[in-house]
Amino acid sequence: MQRSHEPELDAIPAGRVEDRQHARGIKMITAILHGKRSTSYGVTHVAHMPTIRRTLCRGLLAALLAVAGPGLAQALTFTFAPGQYDNTVNTVTGTNASPSYNNNQTTGNFRDVFWWGKAYNGGIVGVGSPDFINSNKNLISNGGSPARAIVGGNYDALNFTGLRLGGGLAGASFLSIYDQTPNVNATKNLFDASVPGGLTISADVLFSPGTHTASAGIVTLYSGGQNGLALLAKNGGGNNPDVSQLDLVFQTNGTGTVIQSTSVGSSGTQFTGEKWYRIEMNVSVSGDAFTVTGKIFDHLTPSDPTSALGNMIGNVINYNGSLSSPGNALDLTNPGEIGLMAMTTENFNDGVNTGQGGTGANPLVDNIGVSITNFQFDDPVHTPEPATWMLAAVGAAVLGVVALRKRRANRRTTRQATKRSDEPLGHFLRG
Repeated sequence: MQRSHEPELDAIPAGRVEDRQHARGIKMITAILHGKRSTSYGVTHVAHMPTIRRTLCRGLLAALLAVAGPGLAQALTFTFAPGQYDNTVNTVTGTNASPSYNNNQTTGNFRDVFWWGKAYNGGIVGVGSPDFINSNKNLISNGGSPARAIVGGNYDALNFTGLRLGGGLAGASFLSIYDQTPNVNATKNLFDASVPGGLTISADVLFSPGTHTASAGIVTLYSGGQNGLALLAKNGGGNNPDVSQLDLVFQTNGTGTVIQSTSVGSSGTQFTGEKWYRIEMNVSVSGDAFTVTGKIFDHLTPSDPTSALGNMIGNVINYNGSLSSPGNALDLTNPGEIGLMAMTTENFNDGVNTGQGGTGANPLVDNIGVSITNFQFDDPVHTPEPATWMLAAVGAAVLGVVALRKRRANRRTTRQATKRSDEPLGHFLRG
């Protein structure tokens, strides 16, 4: 492949046009700030600008770089390393007639919403169920026959290990929401998709052992009691087709409503067990309308979620919809919460193998087998608004002009002092 003279841009996949343009723009601004002549960035005469104009230009560009650069750098990434997620066990108590769902998480940055298997205690509400969402090393296949997912990988991840999902209802969903105060119900972390450029979130998902029908991905526009919007990679398992799909997630532990899906192609491009895939979703909201763009990529090193991205899997998902009428009786919410989820239409009927030391986090029986890491999104607290950019830019420009005038004043003072010190010598020579 032919390389350019911009190695830092070559590192960005050719398909990531917006990322390459942003990187090139930052390089252009940097070139201007340093007064470089660079035809590569369309900057050919900066060094010869009149001084005051160059100062104004640099002041404005410095301010824009100072706020836009950190705005981009404020993307938060969660790998589910220790401390990022609270593994305190959540419970379902009470009776089948009157269950009580008890979230006991008090630290970390996530709040589980659906963590239980439904078919415990002879019912469909999960009473007595273990907690099937936990952070640990990622899941891997035990290599058995049949193979099952167990903890033992190389990367920190959020693991979904649900089982006993039947109870008369096919399958179940598991959902964890980003929440910096998981034990404070009145405080939520909300994300506004109506900002310029919308809201972009991404994560890496893995299916283990990859032989079951399971879906995993990212959620946005979520609100308790209403819908959430999920972009999922669906591993069909066996001979079933693999798809990328856009789902509505209910405030019930179910399997959601598919509002759009696209096949990921032939067997050579389908999701494979024990490999990582990057899911990316951008959602923009204007009034009641929302627009979604979703993409899924593989990694150049499939077993390493930190490696560079490879090819896009399947086609881009593009969807336009209505917040108040997204596809069922519930609504989507903006600003809303974001999170991660896994779901399946299969029933894993075994109980946790407690005799061999199994737990909800590592059941030691067949389970849904999903790991997610590298959950990334823009921090809404620290990303400046456009008005802030402009104020900062104007302020920096003014400071630049003040500094220039001060420098000129100092030069005049120096010249005048030099002239006065030379006057006695001039009189002496004329005398």
